[in-house]
Amino acid sequence: MPGGRGCHPALEASADPRASIEERYPSRVAYLERVRRAALELVVGRYLLAEDVELSVMIAARMWDWLAGGAPSEQAGPPAIG
Repeated sequence: MPGGRGCHPALEASADPRASIEERYPSRVAYLERVRRAALELVVGRYLLAEDVELSVMIAARMWDWLAGGAPSEQAGPPAIG
């Protein structure tokens, strides 16, 4: 990927010093499992409904795909939710 950052081209051009999502997590599967665990902790704390856990994981998966540059439409912004 250009610049070695491994992120969506729109983000790669920014001066954001944070590591890319791919640099922070070893794989998409590991990232989504971490999201799922965090969502389940929110359910336990009564901050999230149990029925919304998989929705949270789905949104995180779409965001991963966009940030990794794999968005099918190469849209300018993050994927729409819904």
